[in-house]
Amino acid sequence: MSAPIVEAIIRYGTVLRHIHNLPFGSKTCYLSLRIQRYWCKDCEKAWQADVPFTHGEVSYTYRFSRYVLVLLRMGNTILDVARHLHVGWNMVKNIHKKYLKGKDSRPDIKGVRQIGIDEFATRKGHVYKTIVVDLDTGRIIHVGDGKGKNALAGFWKRVKRNNVKIEIVTSDLSAAFIASVMENAPDAIHVYDKFHVTKLVTDAVDKVRRSVYAQETALEKRKIIKGAR
Repeated sequence: MSAPIVEAIIRYGTVLRHIHNLPFGSKTCYLSLRIQRYWCKDCEKAWQADVPFTHGEVSYTYRFSRYVLVLLRMGNTILDVARHLHVGWNMVKNIHKKYLKGKDSRPDIKGVRQIGIDEFATRKGHVYKTIVVDLDTGRIIHVGDGKGKNALAGFWKRVKRNNVKIEIVTSDLSAAFIASVMENAPDAIHVYDKFHVTKLVTDAVDKVRRSVYAQETALEKRKIIKGAR
């Protein structure tokens, strides 16, 4: 899209914005600014003039957001910071999310050799995410939508692009994870979660126990079988 012609841009009124700045001790501090708005007659869109100490239309300054991050690094919870600054929980959460997205959205995977793969539900309704963790450092190096093979597709593309050799993979017994690892890291040692392996063994023992219990006619023996694995 070409840049709008200057003659097509006109003033379009002003808007009053109250922007959080660094507090004075425990006192909340706002900057109240009247910001010029503009209108482009060609593209029929309106926007506000840039404010050098903030970005977009957020209601806080760069200094305020940096202060929030310092408080979080000190071990305070999001709720602690929100109460201290007399702001909403969502504001502190959004500042933290934006920082993490910019810092960790594309982590360096060069040198990664051992990974763990797992999925988790993000909320009720079976909405899942799949994560890949560098087992040597504990870093989360990939987050994918869903829990199928496609959730790992972006990670394997980065592995190939960076010429990374994965040597060990840990995961549960998900058929999708097993297929994905066999396809993209066939030489890697694949270690399965002991919880799921134990569950398979336990289920097999229970199946045998129930079969023996059904065949046994002696009451005393059935009592022994019923409570034993």
